[in-house]
Amino acid sequence: MSVGDAAAVGLGPYMNAVAGNCPYLTPATRTGQTRWMRYQPAPGSDLETIASKVQPTNTLVTEDGTAMLIDYALACGPVTAGRPDLETDRVPYRGALTHTTAPEIAQAVLDTSESEHIPVVAASDVWALGASLFWCWTGQRPVPYHEPNGSREGKLRDIAEGLTRDLALARPWPFPAFEEALMACLHPDPDKRPTSGELTALLAGMAP
Repeated sequence: MSVGDAAAVGLGPYMNAVAGNCPYLTPATRTGQTRWMRYQPAPGSDLETIASKVQPTNTLVTEDGTAMLIDYALACGPVTAGRPDLETDRVPYRGALTHTTAPEIAQAVLDTSESEHIPVVAASDVWALGASLFWCWTGQRPVPYHEPNGSREGKLRDIAEGLTRDLALARPWPFPAFEEALMACLHPDPDKRPTSGELTALLAGMAP
């Protein structure tokens, strides 16, 4: 789905994490955001691009309640034999919105120079999705920063530690199945996070 495709479906309300707009966190929103987490460049194509910019304000909720991910300005393309290298001559990826930056990306940003491109994997988008859903549902960012008004570098160090807020204290109401899915997305180890397909299956049909 391109930005043009998103515009064609009509402008629905954005999920606004800062305001903690819980009414938009419907089963369709949760599942739709997961399904659109990775972009297919063309119908029938098997070439996937990691969005690399999953955050609440990049989620468009259409009039029928479907959630779609928009804005692929920082998308990271794969290097596939026989295909154009989508990573050639691109602006180096150095993370997107700080609050939805996965721990492994945060650490890589801290460990490398500003000119070095950081490859992104699907698991990093899963963490960003979990962070977005956490933020939208609770109205709080998932990582308890030591200095909330401090520098981006300080926030990235906190994220890289892999710590998150206690969801039991931040949640607006108990929702065990959803909480389990959220915290699975926010696992500090990328290999232990669910895939987008597994997460879609977990979230589909959930009701508080």
